[in-house]
Amino acid sequence: MLLLGSVKWRETKRFSDRELSRLAEARSAVPGASAAPLPAVCPAGVEEGVRPDLTLTPADLPAAWRV
Repeated sequence: MLLLGSVKWRETKRFSDRELSRLAEARSAVPGASAAPLPAVCPAGVEEGVRPDLTLTPADLPAAWRV
């Protein structure tokens, strides 16, 4: 599975709509990634109304590598 995501290691500022938009724009520059889901990882979470394809916490990351 191909994912194109963003990790923001912030404890007080949440992942924003602007960051998700920039990530979606960057996806178009990656060959073969046009349909790749856009996950976000941020200890503070995501801002209300922001809808990445997947939202992860730092605690979720170790399990992701076991798959």
